[in-house]
Amino acid sequence: MSCALSVSALTSRSVVLKKTCRPSAETPAKVALFGPLPPESNSLIRIAKLKLIARAIGIRRLDLGPQGGTVLFEEKHAIDPGTVVRLIQKAPREYRLEGPLKLRVSRALPAEEARFDFAADLMKRLGAKAPGPAK
Repeated sequence: MSCALSVSALTSRSVVLKKTCRPSAETPAKVALFGPLPPESNSLIRIAKLKLIARAIGIRRLDLGPQGGTVLFEEKHAIDPGTVVRLIQKAPREYRLEGPLKLRVSRALPAEEARFDFAADLMKRLGAKAPGPAK
């Protein structure tokens, strides 16, 4: 983490100190003065990243628990319907459509880490473009 300290004087009696920090590649989950982030904070950061990806591809809500969960799509989304169909065809016991905008996921995900990894992988697969026609 690289930090810079800037000093500016407003009047002869007051001084303003401003500290700006930018995370570096060497310490992605550390704050300079306070040490490593607690696991809860890392989870919040991972959730925020997943939300950004979900919003970009058109997922309104993603709920995953120990027994699976649901994916709720926006009315207008960037997800190829063929990708969803192929996902269901490859694993019909794991994935099932419940209406036009809801995908049910039936998979045991007992650990939080497993849920994060599965969510990231699922969004990666849903956000991938469909393969083009063979030439």
